[in-house]
Amino acid sequence: MDLNAVYKKTQKGLEEMAQRTVLGMRERTLLVMVDGKTTAADLLARAQHMPDPQGLLQKLIDGGFIASDAPAAPAAAPLPAPAAAPAAPAAPAAPTASVAAAPPRTIQEVMRYAQRFLYDNLGPDGDSMSEAIERCKTLPELKARLEKTRDALQDIGKKRKADEFWSGVELRLPPA
Repeated sequence: MDLNAVYKKTQKGLEEMAQRTVLGMRERTLLVMVDGKTTAADLLARAQHMPDPQGLLQKLIDGGFIASDAPAAPAAAPLPAPAAAPAAPAAPAAPTASVAAAPPRTIQEVMRYAQRFLYDNLGPDGDSMSEAIERCKTLPELKARLEKTRDALQDIGKKRKADEFWSGVELRLPPA
């Protein structure tokens, strides 16, 4: 595994994100972190709280859920690339509009924070809450789910953790 490589989700990875049929919570959490911009070294640093992050990343690579962007870049010639480039930005623009005017990166950042917090503080007991967060498609839906998660933490006697969770969420949520 090249630590300087930038990985992106493959079609198989995108399908797993939508259907949640193959991977466990740890692998799926790491898969959520893969954004096509972050190097493998940075992904491993972000996943240091997980057991064997390098093994988890290798599992995603070997399973075909993610692939390095490196081979595709040299294949494109410098002159034809600008002609193909306008089509690519058009695709991300549509999801941004459907996410209640918040960039997908912001929603992903909040989701990653919440899932990491739940994993760190509840372990496997937080799987169902983490999966519910992962299913959110819009910012209002995500915020409502995060509020329910905060309330659930309070209900199980973790008021201080619920407050810590909500403080971290508020720091990452875009202004209303």
